[in-house]
Amino acid sequence: MRTEELRVVHGTQQSFYKKAFVKEDEDAIQYLYSYYNLIITNFGKVLIFEKDANLYSLTTMKHVREYLRQIDRWDLAALSKAKLLKKLEETEYIILDIL
Repeated sequence: MRTEELRVVHGTQQSFYKKAFVKEDEDAIQYLYSYYNLIITNFGKVLIFEKDANLYSLTTMKHVREYLRQIDRWDLAALSKAKLLKKLEETEYIILDIL
């Protein structure tokens, strides 16, 4: 499994200071960690978000939005914390594309 610190590409700050990491396994499944908590599992066409609302601090939301922008999901990155959590209450996962 490969681990990289989440880099800031679309923001103004210099770094997340080792508070957010993306791990990728041999099957190209990516895992976003914020403060050592698993937040998003990215299967390519399906994203699974951790549903515990207590994990989504202001800084974790910055990590989530940056990651979503980097995988070109600007629509999800634009959601407020409240709207994202409401969406997660309604479903177990988010399907990104249907071929």
